[in-house]
Amino acid sequence: MKSTFVSRYAGYFVLFLVIEQAIVASSTFWLAWLAKGIIDNGPLMLPFIGFTCSLTLVYIPSILKNTYLSKAKIRSLELYIDTCSKGLQCVPHLSRSTVFQREKRNAIETESFLVIGETFDFANLSLGLILNVIFNVSALCIAFGSHLLWAYILAAAIGVALTAGSAKRVRSDSAAMQEARTGAHGALPGAWDAITLGNDYNRELWRNDFGRKMGAYLSKASMSVRNIEILTSLTLWVSVLPVIAVMAHAMFSKHSDAAMKAMILATFPRQIQVIQYTADIVNCLLNLSAVRERLAGLFRASMVDPDPNGMTGKIQQERISCVDAAGRRVELEGLTPPEAGRLTIRGENGSGKSSFLLELKRRHPKDSIILPAHHRLHFASVAEADVSTGQKLSLILEELCDVEPLKLLLLDEWDANLDQENMQRIDAAISRLAQRCCVVEVRHR
Repeated sequence: MKSTFVSRYAGYFVLFLVIEQAIVASSTFWLAWLAKGIIDNGPLMLPFIGFTCSLTLVYIPSILKNTYLSKAKIRSLELYIDTCSKGLQCVPHLSRSTVFQREKRNAIETESFLVIGETFDFANLSLGLILNVIFNVSALCIAFGSHLLWAYILAAAIGVALTAGSAKRVRSDSAAMQEARTGAHGALPGAWDAITLGNDYNRELWRNDFGRKMGAYLSKASMSVRNIEILTSLTLWVSVLPVIAVMAHAMFSKHSDAAMKAMILATFPRQIQVIQYTADIVNCLLNLSAVRERLAGLFRASMVDPDPNGMTGKIQQERISCVDAAGRRVELEGLTPPEAGRLTIRGENGSGKSSFLLELKRRHPKDSIILPAHHRLHFASVAEADVSTGQKLSLILEELCDVEPLKLLLLDEWDANLDQENMQRIDAAISRLAQRCCVVEVRHR
């Protein structure tokens, strides 16, 4: 899972993020030096120039950071698709699995884009906050001494402990939210036909289904956000007490000189900002469990049990017949496709004809192509074409004539819903293909 997010773009993104936050935080150091110089009549030009530069030069690494962040998201999506290709390669039964359609396909087709983008945005926010706080605290500790450092360390320890105690609840809420969101996304593809075809009955059924799933998503998402915000507030109130105590002591102690108090006042807005960032870090730590759970769900979708028995439809060979081009009967048990020729399978509905094709594809993954009755496979000849079903299949078969190597072509009910003219033209194309490879076809008629 980690390798999906490792790329040179991600490396450059982190590099420029560090530079950006270092420049931002340096303004705290220059500001404290400037305040001390005013009280002690010290040098002012250098800290003033440094403070001014820290407020302006930060935009240079910021531009580069955001550029590489965008590239890193796209690269990680490509790497995730590569992971799916390895985990789901040639498991054809999944194309007809209702469970797969419901649980995995939506995760791959929609959640992958969302979750990867959210993960990088989360990394940008959380790493930026952590680096900002670290650099700012370092600058404040240089100005005010080690007591403030220990206060921040204690505050961080309290925050981490309270966050760890809340992680289980956050993971549970996030898993429920992701499941509800995936369900809502799964209802969206039906919107096109439900709306454009204008069947009131189907549109109403789709609206009810979509409304129910969106209602579940709204409930789970709002509950997840609400719980994280409550836990964040409680954690912040407890964890910042050591820092407030140290700064209050330094401000009102009789042993603090005017320069010290001037630096406290000058940097006080920045310290309030650090406390606010600390709250955001606590929020990020709580959200980390949620992000990890969403990533885990995404990568579960990219893997499948290597045992196909649970996915294979029932094949009733006694209800299926197979003949060659000469009309001779061919036994399906242990069938080994010949180098060339045409085998035609017929049988009753529900006898497992399509499942048999899928099983052949699983047993012969190399140099074979399967065309299910309904598919979204990419072919160059029809990628941009707006043609009928018969014309589309004709173009695909013509394209397959030039595919090398091709040893086995599996066609599932290609003749369904075709007129006689299209059937004859496509039948002739299949016969030409059968001269160079084995064609196994399931016939509807």
